[in-house]
Amino acid sequence: MKKNLLMGMGIALGAMMLAAAPVCAETLTTADGVLSIETPSEAWMEVADSNHWFTVTDGRNNIVIDHFSNGESLPSVNVADDTYPAIYDAFVSTKNEVFVVEGRAATQEELKSLMETIGTVKVLKYDTKTRIEKKAPVKTFGFRKIDQTYYVTSEELNVRSGCSTDNAVIGTLYFGNAIIVDGAVTLDGADYGWYQITFDGRTAYVSAKFLSQTMPAGGPTPTPEQEKVQCEFCGEWFNAGNDYRNHVMAAHTLETEEMTGADFGERTEEEMAEEAAAAEIGD
Repeated sequence: MKKNLLMGMGIALGAMMLAAAPVCAETLTTADGVLSIETPSEAWMEVADSNHWFTVTDGRNNIVIDHFSNGESLPSVNVADDTYPAIYDAFVSTKNEVFVVEGRAATQEELKSLMETIGTVKVLKYDTKTRIEKKAPVKTFGFRKIDQTYYVTSEELNVRSGCSTDNAVIGTLYFGNAIIVDGAVTLDGADYGWYQITFDGRTAYVSAKFLSQTMPAGGPTPTPEQEKVQCEFCGEWFNAGNDYRNHVMAAHTLETEEMTGADFGERTEEEMAEEAAAAEIGD
């Protein structure tokens, strides 16, 4: 009986020691051996999750980890909701990669323990991904058809070979000139600030901010070289010479076959010689 008593005491003591022993923590490692995390108890285990690289849970709280190449678009940050009242996010970044760690606590009280667990994350192998170099976005130019008459609102307006001030000037329009705008240049779907026109029979471009669909009032006093000529086809007035010629070529192309320089208000060589001679004698 004494022997049985001793055996009973031994069994009871062993049971007490087992109950008092700390719960064993467990280290979980990703299948590729890149990262590990120390969980507070054996209750934690890895679970299959097609949405994340590595997911561990104790049945109540979750820790999900994703592995990205540095330069990739990272997921948006989640916020607490009815399912997980507290969420903790952490990031580990190297030259080539980013690890995104998110802890989801079942209660506010369990968040502290969850944060401590996330603090045990260790990166075992660095730079296992290739850095993604972000390329400058490709800009797409387009064309928005207008095909309407516009008027020049500046004293002079450069006509260019392309839709940039870096492009060559191939002509000039003047205040009040009417011009048919073929369309607007667009960049990624938005107006770029340049209009496409037809000038001397070729495609050309002018700044959109100096054109208006309303004829401007007033304007600079024309010089002798800008003598006004009324269009015989539409009745509008233009500076003599190239301005009137540009209008007619753009708006009345079919009627211009028989027109000469004099028809556009241009002075003949004889008239220019007479003016020069008069200037020499002071008239």
